[in-house]
Amino acid sequence: MVTGVSKVGSSSGPWWLGDLVAQGSAAIGAFDASGGVVYANAALADLVGLAPEELIGVVSVLDLVHPADTGRVLATLDGVGVGARPLPGVIRVRSVDGAWRLVEVNVGHVDLPPPPEGPGPVVVVVARDYALQDAHWQFLAALSGGESLRVCVDHLARGLSSAADGPLAISYADGTTRRFAGPVPRVLAGLDPLGGLDVTPGTPWEEACRTGEPAWSPVDRLPEPYRSAAGQRGAEACVAVAVADPGHPDPALLVQWPPSAAMGHLLGEALARRPHQSMTLALERRDTLSRLERLAHHDDLTGLVDRGRFFQVLDGWLDDGRPCGVCYIDLDGFKPVNDTHGPAVGDRVVGAAARRLETLVRPGDLVARLGGDEFTIARAGEDAHELEDLAQGVVDALRKPIEVDGLALSIGASVGYAVARQADTASAVVAAADAALYDAKRAGRGTWRASAFTHSPHPA
Repeated sequence: MVTGVSKVGSSSGPWWLGDLVAQGSAAIGAFDASGGVVYANAALADLVGLAPEELIGVVSVLDLVHPADTGRVLATLDGVGVGARPLPGVIRVRSVDGAWRLVEVNVGHVDLPPPPEGPGPVVVVVARDYALQDAHWQFLAALSGGESLRVCVDHLARGLSSAADGPLAISYADGTTRRFAGPVPRVLAGLDPLGGLDVTPGTPWEEACRTGEPAWSPVDRLPEPYRSAAGQRGAEACVAVAVADPGHPDPALLVQWPPSAAMGHLLGEALARRPHQSMTLALERRDTLSRLERLAHHDDLTGLVDRGRFFQVLDGWLDDGRPCGVCYIDLDGFKPVNDTHGPAVGDRVVGAAARRLETLVRPGDLVARLGGDEFTIARAGEDAHELEDLAQGVVDALRKPIEVDGLALSIGASVGYAVARQADTASAVVAAADAALYDAKRAGRGTWRASAFTHSPHPA
């Protein structure tokens, strides 16, 4: 049984080579043909949460690995014993708290002296914790599987948080808000009290965003309230790396809080590599998908939502039981302008009309071009009176001439609106608004009418 490493020199090297194995950071163990542990250095003992004396001569490799991995382990022991040289692989190892940890193992055969001088031939295993690599694989699997950015980032933030490196927070822009993931409070994620990007001077994330380089600071040099919040969690340093977001002016942030100040510079270099690459990949993928979706669901001329997407969103609102209504808009004098000045000028008139409609809506409204000179605006959660105000606003906005190449072109618009009733479909609501639109045209154009089902008064 080998319980330690002798300091006696040999022809293979000086005595201190044994201490490199015993005290080194690489987790190394040796197993006999039956799988019994004949040697474990301190790093391997730490990996499984037991002392070396609790492993050597007491524990079998089968006591340490997941039941689903035992067949593979036994095959590896047999194969290595007869000359096989397998590549590194990943198995699950049980730690003292009962949890299963992914470990990458590199296995080889060594002929040692037989008893009593040594244990005889052994299988030597060099193991390392695979948690960080697995976090990246889980992240990539979620990303390639079509999961949302929120789910992917959560995988990465929690997977890269550890006792040695400390908790990691990842924050990123999501539309007009900023989200974050990771086992830290908001104040330690680089977000300001309103949920935006925090640019407080003296914080590593402010420096990282400003310079584009990794930044770190000992906790005792941070301004309040970050210093107190970090100290309460046992952190001694803060490390920040900014990741450019192609879809937003503010970058994403990786912010880690190690329990040792000595880890600061090291983690800055580490985060700037694979984690930075992973977040870059995720943000670029989101931006690409967003642009593809825009191309697929938006009108080329105006950039507004197209007909298909409009009906899809409106049906979704109705399926969710959200109250909503639709304004149906038709430009009154467009055909004469298009016939007189040509389709190029007509296209610019349509584009200018779209821009005016966008100025009238509020966040959450949906503006679409259904085709030709017809537009719609859908609003969720509002009553008929507010749609009445919107319809009047559309009439007033499009009554003003549109200037194209020095020409002041008067078009105007007629509007019909309808509020969805219980069990309505998108097609039914739009048809009701369309019928109201024709009532407005019959009334002389340049005005609006409500659907008969909306019970709203006509304009005076």
